[in-house]
Amino acid sequence: MLRINQVLRQERNIENVLKHIKALQIVQNTAKPQQEVYTDLFENLPENVKSFFAKYPPNLKYKKTFSSSIDPLKNPFLPSINPLTKVWENPDYNKEDYKQIYHVCYRYGLVDFLPKPDSLTTKEQLSHFVEPVTNEVIDLNSMSKLKRNLKVVKEYSKVDTFFEEKIEDLNKNVINELQDIIIIRKEREEKHLAKQKQMEAAIANMDNIIVNWKTDPKKKEAYMNRQKINAAKKLKLFA
Repeated sequence: MLRINQVLRQERNIENVLKHIKALQIVQNTAKPQQEVYTDLFENLPENVKSFFAKYPPNLKYKKTFSSSIDPLKNPFLPSINPLTKVWENPDYNKEDYKQIYHVCYRYGLVDFLPKPDSLTTKEQLSHFVEPVTNEVIDLNSMSKLKRNLKVVKEYSKVDTFFEEKIEDLNKNVINELQDIIIIRKEREEKHLAKQKQMEAAIANMDNIIVNWKTDPKKKEAYMNRQKINAAKKLKLFA
């Protein structure tokens, strides 16, 4: 049986896949997306691309070359120079980050909204990562570089229903596992409470046991005999 954290991690991964599929469907169903379509598409983009566009809105025209570090329109993919210290500063996003963001935007047809640095957008430098990247869920190469056709959308709809069924199974497993944990904890608590009640009852009856022992002549006589035997043994040891 899967642990709870493993089940929840798998469920989050499946939710991310469904978002990815939904975003591709939005792009493929629209030849020229309008503002409303881009709003829906933005909600289904990966987190790194959403955070990028939140920091650098696409409606601004950013510099294509190197600029000052205090320039509000500096290019985030290019190094900038500090006008006070005359020291070059690293770009906000390095080449690897630019590569990942470019891949996602290329899939969804959003490349035109990215800042275009001249030093990074030459054909030689972009040739090795303009091609779509395959991943475990969506084989982009098999889509012949994202040709927008309805056949692909139908294929994704089948995958969507498949993952929805998987999520339902995972939810059932989580509920069953939680019920087992609750039952085990209840049994432990009941055993602990029973032992605690026994101890409290024994302590409460201790006074009655002492009183009975003192008032009972037979128990008193047996106690005195034991004392005499112990005293005799001690005398033999020191004799």
